[in-house]
Amino acid sequence: MRGRFVRAVEKILALSPDIVFLDVQMPGMDGFDVLRAVPKENLPGVIFLTTYDRLEDWLSSGWT
Repeated sequence: MRGRFVRAVEKILALSPDIVFLDVQMPGMDGFDVLRAVPKENLPGVIFLTTYDRLEDWLSSGWT
């Protein structure tokens, strides 16, 4: 799991994409963790994918 997380962060930093797709509910480290590891000046636009069907679930998922 950790290896995928590290590779995702490395790819974002190396490629400087305009936009990335991240999953909210990945096991271990999720898309929010990936974003937290990327320095703010390198943050791309993000589209989050999720199976949450209620706004309350999304808001309680930990992103602030």
